[in-house]
Parts: sequence; C-alpha cells; structure tokens
Amino acid sequence: MLEYMNYQEMKAFLTVSETARLLCVNYSTVLRMIHSGRLPAVMIRNRYKIKAGDLKDYIQKC
Repeated sequence: MLEYMNYQEMKAFLTVSETARLLCVNYSTVLRMIHSGRLPAVMIRNRYKIKAGDLKDYIQKC
C-alpha cells in the first residue's frame, strides 16, 4: 500500500490508528506488534508514534 503513496506526502510519524488503517488491521493488533517488538515505535506525550520509514521497512520484510 505504501508503494502507491508519495513518500513526501506522508507524515514523518504515524499514529497507531493511521498505521492500523494502512495495514488493514485492528488498532489492538498494532499495539500487540509494538509491544512484541515487531514494529518499532516511540512514545510522544504518552502516545505511540510509528516512524513512516519503520512502517515501510516492516511492510517490505513481510
């Protein structure tokens, strides 16, 4: 899915909801991926954020 998006149009960090929407999975699935270490994320103001580049790398590995 990220192949069809212009990388410059994409935000540097994505929310869990945005990531779930892009991966076509549930919000809680993304949280499980983060907690298990499969998907890198950072905490910003008590909310997980996923670097767009990390998400792209994750998709390419699948």
